[in-house]
Amino acid sequence: MLSGSILIVDDEASLLDFLSVLCTGEGLSVTTARSVREAREQLAERTPDLVLCDMLMPDGNGLDLLREIRAVESGPAVIMMTAYTSTRSAIEAMKAGAYDYVPKPFDVDELKVVIHRALEK
Repeated sequence: MLSGSILIVDDEASLLDFLSVLCTGEGLSVTTARSVREAREQLAERTPDLVLCDMLMPDGNGLDLLREIRAVESGPAVIMMTAYTSTRSAIEAMKAGAYDYVPKPFDVDELKVVIHRALEK
């Protein structure tokens, strides 16, 4: 079991619900946001230990949010995820400071490993 907090940012309600249940089951305190705007509001209220963020959302780009988070010295680790995978976007996310990059659909066990590793750092 893990301890800590995670902010999950994704505009797809069913995936957001699934990831919330998954992370809660791993022992994490979960906060969710369905947009970049909501994520910024959540981050202004409290800093989670980890952010799991979709790359593309209707109101913005997850990479922009990643850059904002990484600009703060004590900011949380960020795992980016996307259904529109490309080598270029993966490289861009990693250069911007993402802990990891997870393509959708993802293997649940692999995602758990990535989350565990990110929180251990």
